[in-house]
Amino acid sequence: MAILKFKAIKDSNPSELKSKLHELRLELMKLNSQRASKSVSNPGKIREIRKSIARILTSMNAKHQRQNEKGGGKKDDGKKGKMLAEKPLKSAEKKEKNKKPKKQ
Repeated sequence: MAILKFKAIKDSNPSELKSKLHELRLELMKLNSQRASKSVSNPGKIREIRKSIARILTSMNAKHQRQNEKGGGKKDDGKKGKMLAEKPLKSAEKKEKNKKPKKQ
């Protein structure tokens, strides 16, 4: 499969993107098995396929986010796919948190 440019991906509909993604993943799986057996004819193709997969996933996620912002589609409860970590502590706060209480 040829290298996919972002403009071509952006203009595609979701069903086409899913089929291209499936084809690229199958091709990547074949090339990875060839790489394991050390019989890859074009090792640079692996990198290009991975980049194309990333472009498709980026486009799909952007479209999904735009739909959620407009109010269409499923409601996002904020739990899936997002880290629920607190704001990172500063070094002084870390020291204070880890400090053992003094005995009196």
